[in-house]
Amino acid sequence: MSRVACSLVLLAVVSAPARAADLPPGALARLGDDRFRTGGYVSHLALSPDGKQFATAHHTGPGLVALTVWDAETGRPVHEHAVNDKLFKGLVWGKGGAHAVAWRAEPGPPGKPAKILADDFRVWDFTDPKAAPPLVSPRVFIERVTATIHDVPSRSRPAYTDFLFSADGTRVAARWESADEKHAVHVFELKPADTAAKLNRVGTIDLGAEGAEAVRISADGETVVTFRTLANAGELTVTSWDVASGKPAKPVRATSAAGPGPSLARNESERIAHRLMLAPDGRSLVIHAAGEKEWGFDRIDINPFRKTRELIRLPYGPVGAHGHRPGERDGGASAFSASGGVLVVATQDHTTLVIDSFTGKELGRLEGHADTPDNVAVSADGTRIATADSLGLVRLWDAKTYRPVNDPPGHRAPVEHAELSPDGKRLLTWAPDETVRLWDVATGKELRAFAGATGDYQPVFVSGGTAVVYSNKKSLIARDLQTGLEVPLPDDAKELKPRAAILSTERLSEPVSGKDGEIRLYEAASGELRRTIRGHRGRACALGFTPDGSRLLTAGEDHTVLVWDMRLQAVPLPDAIKKETNAAKLWETLATGKADAAFLAMARISREPDAAVKLAKMRLKPAATGDDDTDATNLTDCRAVELLEALGTDEAKALLKELAAGEAKAFRTQEAKRALERIEAVGYNPKSK
Repeated sequence: MSRVACSLVLLAVVSAPARAADLPPGALARLGDDRFRTGGYVSHLALSPDGKQFATAHHTGPGLVALTVWDAETGRPVHEHAVNDKLFKGLVWGKGGAHAVAWRAEPGPPGKPAKILADDFRVWDFTDPKAAPPLVSPRVFIERVTATIHDVPSRSRPAYTDFLFSADGTRVAARWESADEKHAVHVFELKPADTAAKLNRVGTIDLGAEGAEAVRISADGETVVTFRTLANAGELTVTSWDVASGKPAKPVRATSAAGPGPSLARNESERIAHRLMLAPDGRSLVIHAAGEKEWGFDRIDINPFRKTRELIRLPYGPVGAHGHRPGERDGGASAFSASGGVLVVATQDHTTLVIDSFTGKELGRLEGHADTPDNVAVSADGTRIATADSLGLVRLWDAKTYRPVNDPPGHRAPVEHAELSPDGKRLLTWAPDETVRLWDVATGKELRAFAGATGDYQPVFVSGGTAVVYSNKKSLIARDLQTGLEVPLPDDAKELKPRAAILSTERLSEPVSGKDGEIRLYEAASGELRRTIRGHRGRACALGFTPDGSRLLTAGEDHTVLVWDMRLQAVPLPDAIKKETNAAKLWETLATGKADAAFLAMARISREPDAAVKLAKMRLKPAATGDDDTDATNLTDCRAVELLEALGTDEAKALLKELAAGEAKAFRTQEAKRALERIEAVGYNPKSK
């Protein structure tokens, strides 16, 4: 979690509410902005050559990756391909085309798992909405070689294990491991193909039994560079290979001028101790350097070889939340400009440096992420830089001025705490971007924002909802919500405890969060699924209902909060239900149908309140005895009473009072009494909302 030192008041109004046309069915308002937000961890990022679009690959639901093309001006998705996450291997967008690669899989018989073909792959143009490969169900696979069931292939051989793309989008270097554990790199020309056999293999790099611990490919795809570690983790053997001939240049020994440093993190291979930032021409390498007092980057000319030279050095900052100094550990993403003269490199303090890759001069800093960018891209025409962090935020920058092209309003991380004001009209939210924001629940408008909120103490309303208390790195702070100014802390501030995320009453529908962006509402009486709502990208969670039960608030990994209209009369109806006029048929569905069908019948009946009360009065009478209660009759009574409560008319309440006057021990009587108590407690008339 980042630590923002300042605690300045931000602009009172940062974002405009979402337009109704941009809201999902059933939603009244979106608190925040979901533009430029993927809703999940971004594993791959690419900019179109002209910088007008960008592409991301991010996890979306169990077992799936969403490969999405976005409009760089609006931050909205253009189209999306769904790919099984065990098959997807990467993407590139260069002047040679926009290509994605995935292992091939053979669909199994109906109801059976598919087979991963790790020794083959397919290529498709991800800018073509219709070009996505057939979706393989995200279930376990049967590995072709062993014929046993695995979640992932267990080092099956032969297999392609990794894919490296030339920046111009013309070639892919696929690392190959044979059945007898020999290693090679196969270089192919990229074009759409449903099997590697249809691609032109332009070179083979034979790596023998030892293989390589890392592989890179030049921007034009004509040079492959391999790396192996020596006994000292800070030293590497670097070998350049000519793709056309498959012949290596003389290996060179490379090491950081500052040594491996006191606390150097290793990359995913657990063997290479540095990020290996290969220049576009494949002749130079930039690596991280961490000394005792300074950190930075070194440049190594590998073809022809020249002594490692210091590129840039920066002083360490104070120890951060993770127990190390920024710059002490290597991590984050990097990308060169097409010319190789500019290097854009993310650092562990959430900042991205732009440096001259020849002189080491710092050209600029890209700041504004709540986490370290794990992906960086530079457009081929040199006009745009894109950065993406693990929280799903993508930012675009002018590559000449290094200023942001887009400044996404709202939270820059998923909301982790929310609290409703005592009057139920405003919502207080906190996210790991270390901001506290105040929203108008009815309109979605952001009213005020405060920076520097570390989250050590969850924000809480005080003074009847006119002020907020939150913590910065040093102390508790109270702010007046009208002026934004700091005010004296309440005497009991240290003992204040934030309330549950959202105040709520006992509801007849219980929300359940979903990893796939869905919120599922279950009928409490039957336990059956009643309704599914979807409006977030990525995982979503239900914060809870407002006190009167008319609104449900949900938070998503798209950094926004959605306000849903939960009134029965506002439930979106399918056309077939809208056109249904047979009252007896609707009531029968209400009484005996599954929860989802019964709920839609209730919603349809509620559209005509007067007729609904008359229908209920014909079907329901005050209970004369409680001896006739059964599970079936109790379920019908639950649904019918909920319908009357939702109508909220004087006639509906009068009928509830009649039913509440029945035999005291009867379920129908008790359910009617509970409905009247809820209406009285919240003073809520659903019809007036």
